[in-house]
Amino acid sequence: MSKKLPVTAHHTPVELSSAQSLDFDFYRGMPHFYFHYHFAFELTLVRNSCGRRLTGDTLSNYSENDLVLLGPGLPHTWIPEVEKGNRENFENYVIKFTKKSLGLELLNRLEFSHVKNLLGRADKGVSFSAAAREKIIPLMKDMREASPSVKVLNTLRILDIAGKDESCRQIVSDNYHYSLNERDQQALSRILEFIHQHHHQTIALSRIAKYANMSIPTFTRFFKRATGESFTRYLNKWRVERACLLLKETRMTVLEISLKIGFRNLSNFNRQFLKITSKTPVEFR
Repeated sequence: MSKKLPVTAHHTPVELSSAQSLDFDFYRGMPHFYFHYHFAFELTLVRNSCGRRLTGDTLSNYSENDLVLLGPGLPHTWIPEVEKGNRENFENYVIKFTKKSLGLELLNRLEFSHVKNLLGRADKGVSFSAAAREKIIPLMKDMREASPSVKVLNTLRILDIAGKDESCRQIVSDNYHYSLNERDQQALSRILEFIHQHHHQTIALSRIAKYANMSIPTFTRFFKRATGESFTRYLNKWRVERACLLLKETRMTVLEISLKIGFRNLSNFNRQFLKITSKTPVEFR
């Protein structure tokens, strides 16, 4: 299940010199709750964790071995759930590149038409099937110790496999566009981070408006304009997204999950869950 929202982000530049084809990075641990984007393509593999991924206007649950391709300018972040696994075991593999750095002439050749098509779809984000991930993950893992030339060859192999994945899926909505000004970006980013950190608590409109340094009417108008939804509906969707993850990844009871994510009334939780997912929590599990 995924939900749509206009996301805020900050630009993180990728410096690729004229002599460099790509940038590869591997790190362990929790990523910061920080929306950002690049002027390069980003192929990211997240291992040994589960949680939620914010991409463009879409909030989705992710599980082990999440693999996505993100186009230039597409905001994103991963939000691991710390209840599962150990933070030090979270693994993040990131490859950044541009069409120019891989070779425009090469991508325009008939043999690479499927890769060119894949890159053309990356502005909406692409997530890959289990079958494609099974072939791609070993290549990404090998890049940790590989020479620069092997890193480039592996990236081309990965894009070749990814471009032939007929079961890959678009991540963000067709009408997504990123248009918030810098001031509104920063305000929405702080609000979304507050929701992430405090969604299990009672969050009255007065509390969130005060945190955002706005009056309640101003906050209500701002949040509706920025996300297309009321704050209450958005918060309920955020909580139900987390409930879906806990239903899949834990053996917690429905009541325990309801209390953990901020619903104090089980009947209300069941009603909101059914409204958002068209299933009861038991049916979803």
